[in-house]
Order: sequence, then structure tokens, then C-alpha cells
Amino acid sequence: MTKELNDFISSIRNSDSLQHERFLINTEMAKIRATLKEPSKEKLPPIMLKLIFLDILGESTSWGQMSAVTLMASKNFSRKRVGYMAITQLINETNDLNVLITQTLLGDLASTNNHIVSLALTYISNCGSTEICKGVATTVQRIVKDSKDEAVLKKGAMSLVRIMRKVPELVESCKNSFQKLLNSNNHGVVIAGTRAVITALEIEPRMRKIWKSFIPPFIMILKSLT
Repeated sequence: MTKELNDFISSIRNSDSLQHERFLINTEMAKIRATLKEPSKEKLPPIMLKLIFLDILGESTSWGQMSAVTLMASKNFSRKRVGYMAITQLINETNDLNVLITQTLLGDLASTNNHIVSLALTYISNCGSTEICKGVATTVQRIVKDSKDEAVLKKGAMSLVRIMRKVPELVESCKNSFQKLLNSNNHGVVIAGTRAVITALEIEPRMRKIWKSFIPPFIMILKSLT
């Protein structure tokens, strides 16, 4: 049976030598591997938190990535949140598991629970690979268009920033979302929308001529933020 996370961290910190620390890590990793062969719903979240800690220490945790994807797809919000944390830490943009992650993201973006939608948008805005951004771009634009939740809109705007940076050819379609973001009464949404506009202008210089006519109202929006 694996140790509790707090106990494991304390044992690592209190180890009196590098050899003892290595022994504790190897022992715990062996127990985790054994547990992951037949993981229960209750055991998987604390194991993933422990793998995150081990990854931060520099240990190889690639063998636990599939379990993180499985947890990410959980219908339980608290387990899903741990899965997203693990995916963010354990998997990079070039990993083959990004295909599975894209499918999970699309499912979460279609959720009626705004907290789940926000989890997916946060992941996209921080860690979305080129393939993921291509796969979710249309859905993210639809969410920004239809959503009335301010937290979702803010995260959606930052997801658009990531999408435009990863897939520059999508700037043209993303710009249709700017007006709603900039006209929001929520300053967080407006600031995120401003970031999206600036990103689009940096990526697509041809938009600058068109944007000149919007300079006066845009200045008014910036003044309102102060």
C-alpha cells in the first residue's frame, strides 16, 4: 500500500542521505506501479497527486500518463480536476496522448457544468498543442459566442489567444469573437479580450489597417479599465 502524499513528502524531506531518499522514492514508485495495474476510483486521485510530486522531483513518470488521461475523463468533478492537474504536469505538447486528450476536451467543452467547461478552457489556454488547438477552435469560438458566464468568457478569450498563436491561420475566424469580449461589463473579460485583439494584430499585420477605425472606441474601453 502506498503512503499518504503528506507522509511521503515528509519522509523525503527528512531523509538523512541521498541513498535513503532514493530508496524511499524507488519503493514508493514500485508500490504505485502495482496499484495502477488495478486502480480503484478512490485510489487514483491521490496516486496522481503523488506522481505530480515525483515528476517535479525529476523522476520519470511516463508510465502513469495513461492513468492521468483516464482520470481526466472522469465524470466526477473532483477526480476530473486532479486529472487535469496531472495531465498539465506529466504530458507535453508532442505526446501521442494528445489525440485522446482532444476528445476529452471536446466532451468537457460541451458540458452543461460551467466548472467543467472552465477546466477544459484553462488547459487549452495554458497547454494546448497545435493539434489540440485545431481540434477545439470551432467549439471554443462557439462557447465565447453563446456563453453568458463571465468566468467562462474570460477563459475562452485566453484560449483564443493560445489558438491564434498555435494556428495563425485561424486569426480571421477568431476575430469574430472580439466585439462581445470588449463589450463585456466584466473587466476581467475585457482585459482578456484586449489580449486577444493585441495577439491577433501581432500575428496578422493586415488587420492593423482595418483596426485603425476602431482606435477611438478602443481607447474608451481602455480608459474604462482604469
